[in-house]
Amino acid sequence: VEGADINLFKGWEINTGRSDVIVAVVDMGVQYDHPDLAANMWVNEGELNGEPNKDNDGNGIKNDIYGYNGLTRDGNIEPGSHGTHVAGTVAATNNNGIGVSGVAGGTGNGDGVRIMTCAIYDYMGYGTATPTGYVYAADNGAVISQNSWGYSQMYSAIPEDMAVAMDYFIDNAGIGPDGEQTGPMKGGVIIFAAGNEFSPKVGCPSDDPRVITVTSMMADYVKASYSNYGTEADIFAPGGAGERDAAFPQQVYSTGLDNTYTYHSGTSMACPHVSGVAALIVSHYGANASGFTNEELKTILLRSYRNVDMWQTRPDIAAGLGAGLVDASLME
Repeated sequence: VEGADINLFKGWEINTGRSDVIVAVVDMGVQYDHPDLAANMWVNEGELNGEPNKDNDGNGIKNDIYGYNGLTRDGNIEPGSHGTHVAGTVAATNNNGIGVSGVAGGTGNGDGVRIMTCAIYDYMGYGTATPTGYVYAADNGAVISQNSWGYSQMYSAIPEDMAVAMDYFIDNAGIGPDGEQTGPMKGGVIIFAAGNEFSPKVGCPSDDPRVITVTSMMADYVKASYSNYGTEADIFAPGGAGERDAAFPQQVYSTGLDNTYTYHSGTSMACPHVSGVAALIVSHYGANASGFTNEELKTILLRSYRNVDMWQTRPDIAAGLGAGLVDASLME
């Protein structure tokens, strides 16, 4: 339906992204050499030309050229389809004549925001969410953490070690050892998918008040059937139709493994739209001036929305989607 999008073309008139803004994709590993992602990957220059299997830059991690693998506790990234798809929505390279464009993918002149891959699952989706990736991301320049994952329904709260790591990212991203601002934003923001359990309550950790929680919209303004919703939700974004929806298979197109492009749907696909808009906001407000903070980002992001309540099938659903549909043109 015309207009059922994040108004990105008008948003790009304000900003298209800046390379000093780093988004950590906490997910499966990202295919860092994908032709539509390679130009916008974060690169650790201290490791790039160093000796293999050695901690060349002294940060305690070997081989961390493009990010961190929380399963193996090193920088050896095993790409996965889910993480690669999410990364493309955030910052696939724009205006390069191939594939797709990312929300904050720049103009094609090397100015898109940078993707740091922080793997917590292997390429098959197996693994345990490890807190060390949040510390790595904060210590290495990321200011936005993109999270399209969740715990099983047996979890009623975030484990203590994960809560501590998230607090570390929020409190220390973009900040040096003496408390000085070193990045485009002082402090970090963590963005989570609401989950796909068809539930009137968002999942965990997306129910935590420290994070921004994203619900999923189909291409007709309506909440996707699978999308969790509820009072803890913060904002609504395009995530595609699910198998139980009449609109299926209208899904989100993005980068896939082995240099391909694939369709997927889920709150996993909605979440990186919001992370991309957040990256545009930091690019616009924080990249040229010190003092821009994570609280200011949250305020601007959560006021950048359009009301789409009238499209929902029930009042309780409309009330549980968050503020409204994220709109990139309203960040100014």
